[in-house]
Amino acid sequence: MTVEVLYFAWLRERVGHPRETVQTDAATPRALIAELAARSDGHAAAFGDIAALRCAVDQQLTDLDAPLSAPRGCVLSADDGGLMAARVQSDPFDLATELAGFGAGAGAVVTFTGIVRDDGGMLDALEIEHYPGMTERALTDHGLAAASRFGLSDWRIIHRHGRIPVGGQIMMVATAARHRRAAFDGADFLMDWLKSRAPFWKREIARDGTTSWVAARPEDEDALTRW
Repeated sequence: MTVEVLYFAWLRERVGHPRETVQTDAATPRALIAELAARSDGHAAAFGDIAALRCAVDQQLTDLDAPLSAPRGCVLSADDGGLMAARVQSDPFDLATELAGFGAGAGAVVTFTGIVRDDGGMLDALEIEHYPGMTERALTDHGLAAASRFGLSDWRIIHRHGRIPVGGQIMMVATAARHRRAAFDGADFLMDWLKSRAPFWKREIARDGTTSWVAARPEDEDALTRW
């Protein structure tokens, strides 16, 4: 079987290239990773912490032990402008514009906007990378799951990519429901997933030009256990 493997963020840096095509008989992504890890020292370093990896096959996030039978694989570390939508874009968004007509007829609307902050006075910008197509699909799937679970009448996710300066918008979530508890819970559910599981990779750019990839925090992982 021929599999095209795409690398993102620190995986790409350690392996040394963004993609490679491999011939494999691996039955699962986990087995494929084991084969890839033996290719070079860079591959071994990239796959040293398998718990930190995310995997998608044909732009669909999947488990490392799921069957690998599709013609393409992606090993990880749509803008339709309407309501009930997920968008990924480089430009800032206008909250008032996004909420115009949102949640019509609902009893509660909840919004959250994430901002690039600089806790230590050393950060210049945050650089966000994503996999076009797959990321939008993942966000849409999770938005639909939130709507079904919490009875949302409307939802919206907007997430930016590229270089965002301190004080700039990163993302927004909006939810609408008949009752406030459902709207709040739906927003919390989406934000917890976006923080720890959404397929984005973030790199901090310091004022002196040095960079570092942002790792998942234990408290963010713990937040997911609520759901």
